This record gives sequence, C-alpha cells and structure tokens, in this order.
Amino acid sequence: MKPVVNIIFDENAHGVYYSGQVVSGKIEVIFSHSKKVRGIILNIIGLASAQWVMRAFAGRSRRRRRFTGKEIYLSSSQYIYGSSHAPPAVIQPGSYTYNFSCQLPYEVPSSFESPYGHIRYSVKVVLDRPKRFDDSFTKNFTVLKALDLNYEPPAIRVVTEAHMSKAFWGGLSTNPLKLKASIPQAGFVPGQTIPIHADIDNTSNIPVSRVYFCINQIIHYSADLPYPSTKTHVSRVASAKVVEVIGPKDSAQFDQNLVVPPIAPTSPPYARVVKVSYEIKVEAVVAGLHRNPVVTIPIILGTVPLIGASPKDLEMMYAQNSVAEPTPSTSTAPPVVAETDMSGPNIPPPSYEEAMLMERSQVADEGQEPSIQTEFTPRYPVYSSIPLVVERTPPENDTTKEKIVPC
Repeated sequence: MKPVVNIIFDENAHGVYYSGQVVSGKIEVIFSHSKKVRGIILNIIGLASAQWVMRAFAGRSRRRRRFTGKEIYLSSSQYIYGSSHAPPAVIQPGSYTYNFSCQLPYEVPSSFESPYGHIRYSVKVVLDRPKRFDDSFTKNFTVLKALDLNYEPPAIRVVTEAHMSKAFWGGLSTNPLKLKASIPQAGFVPGQTIPIHADIDNTSNIPVSRVYFCINQIIHYSADLPYPSTKTHVSRVASAKVVEVIGPKDSAQFDQNLVVPPIAPTSPPYARVVKVSYEIKVEAVVAGLHRNPVVTIPIILGTVPLIGASPKDLEMMYAQNSVAEPTPSTSTAPPVVAETDMSGPNIPPPSYEEAMLMERSQVADEGQEPSIQTEFTPRYPVYSSIPLVVERTPPENDTTKEKIVPC
C-alpha cells in the first residue's frame, strides 16, 4: 500500500507566488506499514512544454508528425531523506515531516494551461525504492510574473483605434464599407471593463446583419523537434453580439463593454515555447459570400492596473514604497499587491481566482506517473472598481491610412 504524502505550502492556501518569491512549506509522509526505501527526493520544477501533431502527405500515403518543444525555467532536486548512494533502509509506520524552501527566479513566465501546451510549476516528492517502481506525488502551484502596466510605454494610456475600408465585388465594384473601432487605453487587468466603440459607415450595396465584439487570446507555440516549427491557436475569452441591420448607404455607432475574465497576463518577451498575447476584435457580418470586415487592436493584460498619476508621481511612489514586486502572501489569503501611499487613489488588493475558459493541456510532463495530481487550474489576480486612465485622445487630423481590402 502506498504511503500518504501531503504537500503543504506555508501561509499560502492556494499556492500562488510571484516570480522572485520563496516557495516554502512542509512535506508530510504517512506510512501505514513499514517500507524499504533508499531515500525521499524533493523536486521543484518549472517548465514550458508544447506538443502538437501535423498531418503530412507523402505521395498517396498520409503520415502524422509530432512536434515538441520544451523550456526549463526551474529545476531543483535534493534528497530530504537518504541519498542516491545510501543503502536501503526500512521506515517504520508513522508520520514524518520535512520542511522545504526554494526561491523562484525573477525571469520566469506566468503559469498557463492550454490545448497544445502549458507553463507549469510543481513540487514533486519521489520515494526512491530499490528494485521497484518509485512512488511519486506532485502538487502544482501558480507562479505569476508581475506585469505592472504603469511601467509600460506611455502609448498604452491613450485612446487606441483601428480602422479599415472594404470594397465588395459582385460583377461590379461598389463603394467601400468603413469600419472603425477604438478603446480608451490599451492596458487592462482581469476584472476590468473594456469599453469598445465602433463606427460603421456602409457606403456599399451590401447590408450588415450583426456586429461581433470579442477579446481574443492568441497563443504562440514553438517546437524544436523534429525540426523548428511554430503553431498559433486563437480563442475567445469574452464576446458579445449586437444584432442590428445596417443597410446600404447607412451608418451606425455601437458601444459595447467586455469584462476581462481571470486569465493569464501577457507573456514576457523571453517566453519562447508558449507565448500569450491578446487583442480586441470587432467584426461586421455582411450578407452573401463576402468576407466580413474585421479590425483588431492589440492590448496588454497585466497584474497591476494603470493608475491616474504622472510619471514623476509614479517614480516617487515606487521609490518610497518599493513595490516593484507584490508582497508575499498571508495565512488567510493569496499574495496581494502592496497598497501605495501616494496622494492619489491607491490600488485596491485583488482577489485570486481560478482561470476561466482554460483548457487543460494534453501534454504530460516528462516522467509523470498516475499517482500525481491530475487536476489543476492556475489562479490570477482579479481587480474590481478600477477606473480607466485616459491621458489624451488621438488628434483630429489623424494621418493613419485606411486599408482598402477587396472581397
């Protein structure tokens, strides 16, 4: 009979940590009867893994080629009892406790689960048994790479827009349908509402039947074997539909709000195997077999929201409070973002909620056994009542060229 192994994090019931923090806890191993072991190994692992299958044709035959990619961010292994060279010892029935701690690197991406890959951090306990299969027990935990939007380029604080002009062809050319979308800023956090404004000027002869608004999550996967390759997967994390007919030679304006659900922040530049980004997409659905006009606006999702302060105020605030990274967690809740002491409104602490609309990866970590934890959903910071920050609007004489796209 296998022993019972409990992996308990210190003062962190949900197991949520920021990069650079110390992961600490205790391992409780309960033996119901005596067992011969060489030692007990503690592994703390952080890695990104991707895998997908591509079908290829070779003459009349079809073949399936599997692509895999892997990137290790953290790998710590030590014997907390015995050693690799120690003779086997018989452990008597009872409960045994071992403490552990490990500092996370600063340059690691946030935890993430997706259909073709994951970024996963775990504590794994292995009972090294001579001449038998080892027993292993794993507990995953969430790691967040802090992304403070206040340190991003000032361009994310201004109104951002995208527009296009599409001409339809049906034997004769027509006047274009013009679609423009705008958002008040380009940086948001989970829990925040994104107000989207759309203008449709339909000078064509093709009617519009409805308009879709959505937040897209774009996942880029990278593989090294059998040769370098990439794959992109796009999914909707929030969406809304407005059913309204905009006839030929007609125009309309729409205002739609989308709330950012608990989802992973935008990936840092150094993430390679699994990389996450986001965009706002507005699509006008037209009649017939024509392609729908679509505009997209890239956005950044962070872990600390934008606040209404000048760059000098922000510099003074962070210098006085040293809040480049969130504070460690407490015994009653996951870690919270440190409140500031500037004259403006402070950042309210977030709650940490399980990710929504997240598909668990079908990729197994190397060396996984059936005894490990099989269900895990990362948690992400979710804010409430965060106002938008708009410093200026685009100039009236915007010189951005419209894109003419024929059907």
